[in-house]
Amino acid sequence: MRLKKVLATIATTVVMTGLVGAVGASPAAADTPVGCNSDFTMYSNANKKAVSAELSYTGSVYGLLRARSSTVGPWEKFTLCKYTTYYTIKSNANGLYVSVELGMTGPYNGILRARSSAVGPWEKLTKTNIGNGWQFYFGSQANNKLVSVELGETYTGIAASLRARATSLGNWEVLG
Repeated sequence: MRLKKVLATIATTVVMTGLVGAVGASPAAADTPVGCNSDFTMYSNANKKAVSAELSYTGSVYGLLRARSSTVGPWEKFTLCKYTTYYTIKSNANGLYVSVELGMTGPYNGILRARSSAVGPWEKLTKTNIGNGWQFYFGSQANNKLVSVELGETYTGIAASLRARATSLGNWEVLG
């Protein structure tokens, strides 16, 4: 009986002092950015338009990223953060992270949307600078595809959308 009481006291002390995390596996360190640019705007090299987060769209295309704007306003401003092994993009207009939509089919598979409140596998991108220093391209870590500006798409409402679907670098993948 006395042993049970001592063990109960020790367990209560461990829980109350927050030492429970020390028992067993230690939690992973928080993944924090090593740098962010909160005034980040992207332009398509192919059509010379700024990328917008389409916040007036509803449903499964809410927050769709499209290279369609001739001017830069709130929908064209993003926060780009660099982590040790990946990048994230967050829309400044709605405060949501950009996700690569891999659960969608057809022309919607791989579209980029500003719709996530947390960073998971679909929000992790690679960013590669091209020789001149101001042009670059993104790749999705979730499907290992390059992000393209879909200028050949004829689907109503999603022309010039950004999609992680390319396997090689061309003009449609270059942003600046």
